[in-house]
Amino acid sequence: GQLSISSRDCPLQYVLDRNPPAEKTGADPFRNLQWHLDNTGALESFSGMKAGEDLRVVPVWNAGINGFGVRVAVVDDGMLLMHEDLRANVVPGSHNYDPKGHPDYPVPCSTLESHGTEVAGVIAARNGNGVGLSGVAPHASLVGLNPAVTGQDSDTLNALTRDLDSNDIFNNSWGNEDSGHFYGYQNAAGFRAALNEGLEKGRKGRGSIYVFAGGNGALNGDYSVLDGYVAERGVVTVCASNAAGVRAFYSERGPNLTVCAPSAGASDEAELPSIATTTTGYEDAKEGKKETD
Repeated sequence: GQLSISSRDCPLQYVLDRNPPAEKTGADPFRNLQWHLDNTGALESFSGMKAGEDLRVVPVWNAGINGFGVRVAVVDDGMLLMHEDLRANVVPGSHNYDPKGHPDYPVPCSTLESHGTEVAGVIAARNGNGVGLSGVAPHASLVGLNPAVTGQDSDTLNALTRDLDSNDIFNNSWGNEDSGHFYGYQNAAGFRAALNEGLEKGRKGRGSIYVFAGGNGALNGDYSVLDGYVAERGVVTVCASNAAGVRAFYSERGPNLTVCAPSAGASDEAELPSIATTTTGYEDAKEGKKETD
């Protein structure tokens, strides 16, 4: 049978097959585009790349470490949980903060809500399934949380402390306006309390791992610490480098930055490739009925 998981007023409608098809096996057809995993310095149509400027993750995989046993909560605008390159890693525990939708399926309601699906693919697209590409941790477990659809502080704080006994990492690839002005979290005390709760109780007392974007406003004179919450204790704040191994033009500087990782961004010499990942396929589509397995 089939289950409808969309609210009636959602422009995108989904019908979920209760008996999804078996997972495929085989090489990932777009793996060669993922320079951020293995940068050889050569990719068709691009120049200026620098070999070795990548995550150096292949030796980690070869050592048998692939994310198995780690659960990542993607705190964003939604996730296409049924995506054929994600569904093998999706486990129960996702939550939809839109009260009109199915509580367990935070799927995109708008063609604009593709970001969470893209982030999920970077983290944990399943490898070796003959489809798409590979995530950094291709056997990690995924859950989707979509407080961005409501914009309510209470929903964001709930997401950051949701299922602390199960969620190991909370990924937050979002931030305040990149305008060069200071933006403290509206409920600063609540935000700090949420982080402290996760740091105290998460991962069986070892502390939840909170990952936040460092900000994309460098061209506007923005400085990472101006987005107050990404300088809080316990936050892993991430900046961006490009395929040439230099700071991406939009990536903000700041003393709070913990680590830089490959992302999109041109250099002075040449256009450079973006990150290849999963997508909803709706970015350029007209909103209408979407049926998926």
